[in-house]
Amino acid sequence: MIQNSLDRLFVGIVETLRDVVMPAVDDSFARVQLSACIEILSNLATRVEWDRTQLVETTAGATAAMATAADVADELRRFTMSPQPSTDPLAARNDALERVSEAIRACDDLSPEVRDAASVPLREFAAWHVERELELLRTGMFSK
Repeated sequence: MIQNSLDRLFVGIVETLRDVVMPAVDDSFARVQLSACIEILSNLATRVEWDRTQLVETTAGATAAMATAADVADELRRFTMSPQPSTDPLAARNDALERVSEAIRACDDLSPEVRDAASVPLREFAAWHVERELELLRTGMFSK
């Protein structure tokens, strides 16, 4: 469960506008406006950060799912603790998502009856996380 970084998202937007959209714009006024938007986005990129409430909520959900899975399969207990705990919410969220992914993969090594029970909270969390991320995208042209 890998998440794009904000830096990468902003770079992608700026590069697309500059390298793909700008060459297709013939109107000089529109080109100046597009250049201004690119400049604003470049400046904005250095000032924006992830919503801490969402980061903490995701980390808490991942931690709870891993704890529930570990209650079913003690072999998964190693995923409940971060090897390098962080006070940075973004780093903690990224670490938790990685540990959920590893725990899901580790379920493959369990006996079928244990695997099925242990993977349920992990997969439910993963589905919740993906759905929440999709909800954040469902604006403008991506709305239902």
